[in-house]
Amino acid sequence: MSKDIVRKKKQLPSTIDKLEQYVVFSKARHKVHLAKLAAIKDIPDAKGIQEEVFRNMLDDLADAWAAHARLGEMIETDIIKGRPQKFGNDSKLSTFDLSGDDSRFARGFYHALQEGFCDKAYKRLSAEELNTRRFKPPKYYEPYNDWLTSHKTSKPKEIKTKIKPIIELTDCIDFLDQFSDGSIDLLLTDPPYMTDIPDLENFVSSWLSLALSKIKDTGRAYIFIGSYPKEIYLYLTELFSQDRFLIDVLSWTYRNTLGPSPVKDYKRNWQAILYLRTEESPNLNCPKMTEQFSVQDISAPDGRRYERYSEWQKPDEIAERFIRHSTKEEDIIIDPFAGTGTFLLAAGKLNRQGYGCDTSKEIIKIAIKRGCKQESASNYI
Repeated sequence: MSKDIVRKKKQLPSTIDKLEQYVVFSKARHKVHLAKLAAIKDIPDAKGIQEEVFRNMLDDLADAWAAHARLGEMIETDIIKGRPQKFGNDSKLSTFDLSGDDSRFARGFYHALQEGFCDKAYKRLSAEELNTRRFKPPKYYEPYNDWLTSHKTSKPKEIKTKIKPIIELTDCIDFLDQFSDGSIDLLLTDPPYMTDIPDLENFVSSWLSLALSKIKDTGRAYIFIGSYPKEIYLYLTELFSQDRFLIDVLSWTYRNTLGPSPVKDYKRNWQAILYLRTEESPNLNCPKMTEQFSVQDISAPDGRRYERYSEWQKPDEIAERFIRHSTKEEDIIIDPFAGTGTFLLAAGKLNRQGYGCDTSKEIIKIAIKRGCKQESASNYI
């Protein structure tokens, strides 16, 4: 982030209403500067005037960018949670829709600033436009458009699998009830996080013990959960009430999507993985020492290195890694929170049979386009 943007950001209003007005007025000033540039572009010997106007425009542009980012940060960190869907005392300015495109734009702009796109655009404007005497007016939303392009949701691409993974539209309880106790080799799943579940304690107790009962005495489990202390505590509390599985906590860290920037805390760029095995579980099939570290350092899907289909999608690499470590060909793997099918498709690629479910029709459509087959697991087990 450039020093100019940092300086401007420190001067921003602290309330939502004033900040919204600040955005509107910054954009208005920006338009005035554009009009001035258009008016003097053909005047001979106007280079000095153009440069002054252009520098002023860059300052106002930095103000507007930073204000948009601050709005996005407030929305992203729930500072304005519980406020009306529309806000602002001035009826002419009360147009910022927290549930619609305005909110998505501000949040995206905030992430664009965090990930350096605004900084790159600002430097590009300063260096190229001024130094090469090219005074083409910048696009106001250029940094956000750059960010959006790199983070766009990918169109589903079919993944070739040796065994067709099965997914069905049902909830996790009905799905798990189809399997006999001690019948599956691996539970590999990524359940909803506490930010999406109102009563996490009841949610955990409703499915976790049932899922563990389906695992063979030689089986294992990898359960991805959030890094929030309360979430980790509730899961571990439930797990410590049983004595069949040995418990360890691994972590998956990613450096390419940092998310909101807290003022008093640290950014969360990791998630916990609950790793369970029994005394009878065979040795891990892990020939690469670097893959056996308890911290798995793999980039998150973001549309650049990995195809991205959903917000909480896990990378194919970590899915395939855990499957190779803990199962053999033709083993049965289940995922009661399958989403777009990442874990199931990884199983199929490695010649394992994957079964999963989800409660969203739209999400399952994506999983099917990626290579899953929609059918009930009861038809096969």
